[in-house]
Amino acid sequence: MKRIVLLVVLVVGWLATTGQERAFSEAYRKGVEAMEREDAEGAMGWFRKALEENPQDGYSLFMVAGIRQAAGELDTALSYADAALRFLPEEDREYRAAAMTARGRILLEMGRGDEAVGSLTEAIALNPGNVVLYYARGEMLWQLDRYEESDKDFRRVAEMEPENAAGYLGLGRNAAERGRYREALEWFVKARRAVPDDMDAQLAEAECRMALGDYG
Repeated sequence: MKRIVLLVVLVVGWLATTGQERAFSEAYRKGVEAMEREDAEGAMGWFRKALEENPQDGYSLFMVAGIRQAAGELDTALSYADAALRFLPEEDREYRAAAMTARGRILLEMGRGDEAVGSLTEAIALNPGNVVLYYARGEMLWQLDRYEESDKDFRRVAEMEPENAAGYLGLGRNAAERGRYREALEWFVKARRAVPDDMDAQLAEAECRMALGDYG
């Protein structure tokens, strides 16, 4: 269920960067509130109501896709994600990018890696200024062992948000996966310096030093 909450946080975070007004139904809003409480059953009830009122409610279709994915119902989740993309307004680039990202994650779980990356690439084309999208594709490429491509996305993350540890951590992890521990250590040190209290950065640096036999 944490995946559902992350989906809500992702969408809310994207929308906070825009001033676009959206005519969400009351049922949709109640469904999002239930998701934030990690109440999947309650959320589904509200989204069903929203879709009964308007079967072409792309926003509710998108949220149902996330719930179905979290439940492991990948074929159903993909159908809802595709439907969401059919009905989300063309001008709502932020939500369409979010739906493409969700679709990509579903495809990745289904073992359809190339299609998954393609869906994230479409999302980036729609919303090229959103750092979350580059990070999401970098993570996906890492999972597919496509490290050089993943590096490009994590470098972009580091360029866009140099005060954020995420890009440096991704680059360090990619280097470590290829046995390049000295390079990895440099990235992990940058991550720690960017965010000194980041536990992931501290742990990654410590583990890398251990791998190198550097206990100083």
